[in-house]
Amino acid sequence: MKYVYRRSIKDAPPPPSSTYVDIPEKTFKGRFYNFLRNFNLYKRKRCCYRNTYAFTLAEVLITLGIIGVVAALTIPALIGKYEKSVVENRLKSSYSIIANAVKFAENEYGNGFEAEYVAESWSKENSHYVFEKYFAPYIKIIKTYPDDECLTLSESYGTSSGSAMYSDYNGACYALANGTALIFFAAPRNGHLFKVLINPSKKRRIDGRDIFNFYAVNKNNSIILTTYANLLTENQLITYCKSTSARPYNSMGRANFCTEMLMRNGWKIPKNYPVKF
Repeated sequence: MKYVYRRSIKDAPPPPSSTYVDIPEKTFKGRFYNFLRNFNLYKRKRCCYRNTYAFTLAEVLITLGIIGVVAALTIPALIGKYEKSVVENRLKSSYSIIANAVKFAENEYGNGFEAEYVAESWSKENSHYVFEKYFAPYIKIIKTYPDDECLTLSESYGTSSGSAMYSDYNGACYALANGTALIFFAAPRNGHLFKVLINPSKKRRIDGRDIFNFYAVNKNNSIILTTYANLLTENQLITYCKSTSARPYNSMGRANFCTEMLMRNGWKIPKNYPVKF
């Protein structure tokens, strides 16, 4: 039998599972040129200095143009996705803060607690009084806005370019620790309004994107948070959420319907959400 020399594994170890292949710079440039030729963006030519290949100015500009087009297509989508995430997280957090404050106040003042209605009409004095007596002790407040700033915060816009649809000087405004602002309106009847501003530093705040509404309502001898839109169908919510009217249905603000859509969807913005980001 013919003798066959066999090398041991120690003398000839197997190759690693993955091997790094270093592609020379010249090879890489050649492949890049071929890529450009496929789109008729490059004609075969050479530009060199001391036998060193380099890109021409035209090639650099073409490359930057391609990068710019890709960025223009992807960056707005990424920004919109980030803004949606901020809205979802801050709105859910704010709802939890308000719900806990209402529950603590109810426990403090008895079952079926209902914050007192101190007047027959809306006023900022009543709003400050009711909020600071019943709810403020259970909410971490960074600051209280002066009346002039509060009036500006209450402005709501239908679009990013139109004029303000409405503003209200009867609210009490507070900055919360989670980065949002809260405008509280003490109602002369059942249904105190908590208006959540997702990003109070924005100059133009749009219902359903920057502004959301909750109401503290006495139902079955207990205080609950609602939007007053919980009985509407999904199609109705979409119609009223995208309306350009300040109060599109039953004297309710547009933010009510947008808030209800997120509540039903587990604090996630649904695919058919009519307000654009």
